[in-house]
Amino acid sequence: MNPNPQAGERSPRRSGQRTLDLPSALVEELKSEANRLGRSLSSLVQMAWRISNGRSPDPPERPPEPWEPVAAELVPRLSNPSKRRTASRAWLHFEQWCVARGQSPLPARDETLAAYAAERLAGGAPTNEILRAASAISLVHRVRGCRAPRLRPSARKAVDRLRAGEALPPRRAGTG
Repeated sequence: MNPNPQAGERSPRRSGQRTLDLPSALVEELKSEANRLGRSLSSLVQMAWRISNGRSPDPPERPPEPWEPVAAELVPRLSNPSKRRTASRAWLHFEQWCVARGQSPLPARDETLAAYAAERLAGGAPTNEILRAASAISLVHRVRGCRAPRLRPSARKAVDRLRAGEALPPRRAGTG
């Protein structure tokens, strides 16, 4: 197979790829119809296939994932969709943890975040996962206009202290 087909040659098909040999006038008509409907030619062909097989013209819309609304809030702060999804899931986990223990997830206190981190560590969560969760929780607080809870003295040191079974120092009065 020639990876760069010349004029008149057919390009090689990828495995599983289907092609239709249609007259060019019909292809132009389909393109025009797809444009009128605001769809791609591929989506129009898929829609025709679904109709011909007795299915709905459009695939059923999936319900949004529980983390998607939170991820939408994080768009201004996180450009990477994967990081938004991860941060949103971490926030939802923290929120569920707080509700189960009668704590307020927003605004959360430093002690609440420390207790969450300690429990996650006791459950075997890796240090980096705890640090990412603490960062996500702080980010959601800032996005929603609240003071972000912090692990003190620093997140890494706090997690190391919690892992060693030590208590974290109390928050000093007047510190942000």
